[in-house]
Order: sequence, then C-alpha cells, then structure tokens
Amino acid sequence: MPSGDRRDAVKAMVRAGQRELVAELERLDGEARFGRSGRARLLENGAVFERACVVVAEGGETVGLTVAIHPRNPYVPAFHARFRYCDYAGSWWFAGAVDLLPCYGFAEDAAHFHRTLKTCCDTLDPAFHAQAKRACDDLYRLPHHDEPRGIGGIAFDHLRPPGPDGWRRAAAFTAAGIAA
Repeated sequence: MPSGDRRDAVKAMVRAGQRELVAELERLDGEARFGRSGRARLLENGAVFERACVVVAEGGETVGLTVAIHPRNPYVPAFHARFRYCDYAGSWWFAGAVDLLPCYGFAEDAAHFHRTLKTCCDTLDPAFHAQAKRACDDLYRLPHHDEPRGIGGIAFDHLRPPGPDGWRRAAAFTAAGIAA
C-alpha cells in the first residue's frame, strides 16, 4: 500500500476513534459536552469527568491520537493514552502508550486493566504484552522515589510487524487499542 494511502487510512481511523470516544464519554458523563472546535476536543466540569480531552494530531508524516481522562471521583483512576503513526522516507511504524493513574489503587482494578491490555496485545503477538509492559514500567518510573507512577500499562515504539500483512496487523492492533 502506498505511503499516502496508509496515512489516509490511519487519519480515518483516528478521526473515527475520536468521534466514538467523544460520544461515549459524553454519554457516560450525562451532563457536559466536548467543545466542538478543531482537532482538540475538551470536556470540562462534567458530572463524572473533571476534564477529558481527545486530540487528533496530523502533521506531515505523522498522525496521532491523544486521550486524557480525569474523573471527579478520586476512587476512579485517571487514564492516559497516546497513539502515533509515522510514515517517513518509505518506512512506517506505530507507537503508543496507555497507562492508568489511580489516586487510590485497587488490586482488582489493576488486574482487570492489565488483563484487558494483555488480551489486546495477544492479538498481535503473545510475547508483546510483557515487552510493552516492561517498556511502560521503565518509562513511567519515578527514579527519585524508586516507584512506579500509577499502576502502569503498555508502551511501544517502532511497532512494525514483519511480513506482507504487517501494516494491517499493526493498524488493527492500534484500532483495537483505541476502541478498548
């Protein structure tokens, strides 16, 4: 698939992901609505969410989606996710990170979050979750406290599965991550 076609497919994927996430977060909040201008969608002062943003970034060879959700309830963890696609000089790859940041951590929430991530990662490669979890743990470690920030998640860079269907598999994995 030519470079421009791949980029256009990812643009459509992240724009659709943004629309779906915005609609679902508005439904869950019940009161607040996202601002309707530009690629950055922001919800503030809702019944459920203090703040949430869903941002599409398109520039040159990169396309991305960033999500940050901060609930009002301190027992509900904050959530951050970033997905990027780069297509430059004939080479392409996906990158991303997903992490959960509870104020008050609960073991069952952490276990559910990591099971969900592992299920998604296993569709790409059964060994991928362990690698991506370790990368996230390293990325979000607070060295001055020698402790993790939150309960972790996954992080990956230069994701480019081998084979003729590698792009399709990486795109499907990223789309599933956005939808999850």
